[in-house]
Amino acid sequence: MKIQSIFICVLLLLACILPGSCEDCTIFTDGRGREVCIPQEVDSIASLAPSLTETVCAVGGCDLLVGVDLYSDYPQSDWDVPYVTNPDMTINYETLVSVHPDLVFAADINSDAQIRDMEALGLTVYVIANPESFEDLFAVLREMGTIIGNDETAEEVVSDLEARVLAVTERASAIETPERVY
Repeated sequence: MKIQSIFICVLLLLACILPGSCEDCTIFTDGRGREVCIPQEVDSIASLAPSLTETVCAVGGCDLLVGVDLYSDYPQSDWDVPYVTNPDMTINYETLVSVHPDLVFAADINSDAQIRDMEALGLTVYVIANPESFEDLFAVLREMGTIIGNDETAEEVVSDLEARVLAVTERASAIETPERVY
């Protein structure tokens, strides 16, 4: 086990020494707390969950998708890209590798073992944690926008959503709760 750890460390060190392997990326911390080296320019993305596919498209990255999960049906129900998951949502690694994504967006439903398997195949995997609040959602939108180089589009989407949440909150606060008599 110790030899395996040393071997992996040496490989990672060599990967960073080779030209273009670490200098052409930006380090982001993903939803599992892992530091991920993402290429400066992401030209192709595979998405492993419907929510991630929708979010990529919301921030202007629909044209970057080269593979989606089987259940991604919005903003389109018939994709012109391969499905990279099976009906049981396991990953079809052969198809995933064949689409050559610069980046794979994974979700909380993807196990640590799946993440390791994809990385062992040479894929860059970034896990997006499920948002648990509006603020988390806004952060995910901004994060994905930054990663794919669409900061402005992401900020427009966030501003629109913030305004909509505020409008609903204001309307809801104006509603008087009727007195209940049992």
